[in-house]
Amino acid sequence: NQHKVLTREWCKQLASRGWKKRKCVKDFEGHPKLIPQDMLNKLNELREKNNENNNNHKMERKKTVKNEEEESGILVYLVSPCSTIFVSMDDDDIQHNVDIARAMRERDLIDTYRQGFDETLAEKKTRLAQQQLEEEESKLSKANQKQTEEAQRNLLLQTLWELKCIGVRFEAVYYQRGQWRNKYMLNFSGKKFGGTKRINDYAAALRSYQKEKFDVKREIEKNMARISVKKASFRSFIDQKCSVEPVAVKPPPKRIVVPGKLTLQYNGKLYVLDIDENNKKKVFKIGRKTNGNDMVLSTSNISRFHCEIDWKGVLKDLKGRTTSFTVNGVKKKMHKIKPGDLINIRGHKVIVSKQPSTVKFEEQPIKYISDTDEVIAKKRALKADYEAKLAALKPIEDALTVRLEMWRKKWEVPPKPGANTDDLCKALGIRNLQWQLADNGKRVIAEAPDDDDEEDDEEGGDDDNKSDNKKE
Repeated sequence: NQHKVLTREWCKQLASRGWKKRKCVKDFEGHPKLIPQDMLNKLNELREKNNENNNNHKMERKKTVKNEEEESGILVYLVSPCSTIFVSMDDDDIQHNVDIARAMRERDLIDTYRQGFDETLAEKKTRLAQQQLEEEESKLSKANQKQTEEAQRNLLLQTLWELKCIGVRFEAVYYQRGQWRNKYMLNFSGKKFGGTKRINDYAAALRSYQKEKFDVKREIEKNMARISVKKASFRSFIDQKCSVEPVAVKPPPKRIVVPGKLTLQYNGKLYVLDIDENNKKKVFKIGRKTNGNDMVLSTSNISRFHCEIDWKGVLKDLKGRTTSFTVNGVKKKMHKIKPGDLINIRGHKVIVSKQPSTVKFEEQPIKYISDTDEVIAKKRALKADYEAKLAALKPIEDALTVRLEMWRKKWEVPPKPGANTDDLCKALGIRNLQWQLADNGKRVIAEAPDDDDEEDDEEGGDDDNKSDNKKE
């Protein structure tokens, strides 16, 4: 009984997961196969035949049907909807078979569902992210487009207000047919366009307005610039050519050649004779003693203070001996040295040479040169002449300044009325619609509202739409 209860429970669980009871037959290998149609027909005929028997033989009829089914090889199996798995209902070990079948089915289903779910989830996330990005880009694009259109509309209304301030009148014409069907278009009229003549070319109206406005200004500014150039030229001429003040002249620097000093070369050393004719006490001493001599000859045949070279460049023995030194092989008591001399002081050979001369430049003081009285008189006359020319330019410049001020007052645009577009459109005499430029900036049009039911008062537009038009 406990086994039957467990079997019923397993069957209920499998049925809740989609398993169904199907009658099958075994093939030649022992695998279950679904019953073919002829078998089902035979089974149905057998059931109908048994149903005709007496109800009292109910148990016997069931037993007969079961026996016939067993004899025909028909068995009842649980069949999985997602995989080809059969579990026999007549097997005593049904619980084990159901566990295996359920584990296999659930593993397959979990893998399949997990893979499909992951792919679907990834696709969904990608799609949602893409949709969100597209929505944000669309919102941003719409906001930018709306902002641009609003800025263009405000600029257009500002230009229309400037046109109105110079006497241009506007008239909105409604078109029912043609190219501008169901749209309003602005027409322009005024003294600038021949009085009662109306035109719908916004670009031509704007050009006429700008030509009249800016041509005068350009002419005035051009004349003022020409006068400024003349004034600058006159002032420059007066400052440079008519000045009577002494002219400061800076002479070029003086070139001074500094001769090189005599040098004595002895034992690989070079001694510079720093003697000066202006300093007679400055001498160059030669001897054996270390202190007090500029060149030390450390041999016993040299006196402590042997000889010296005075400020004139004369080499002489301090004791008046003639055997003290030789110059170029000649014994001398005194000799004025010069470059190229070879001096032999008791075996010590000294060569005389000279450093190269150097050149330096000395700045000279600035000199002031004054003109003669005749030149000064000419310059003063010329200066008076040019100052008179400058004074003659002053009235012309004042007149141009007055003209420019009058031009500013004439073309000065008063501030826009109101703080919104409704007040501005009301001041312009047009409806507050979404006015915009069309036809390469030649037309000013606006979409007609849906509830616009005005009567047909005027014909307008092209040849093919001259009828059925309305004027606002």
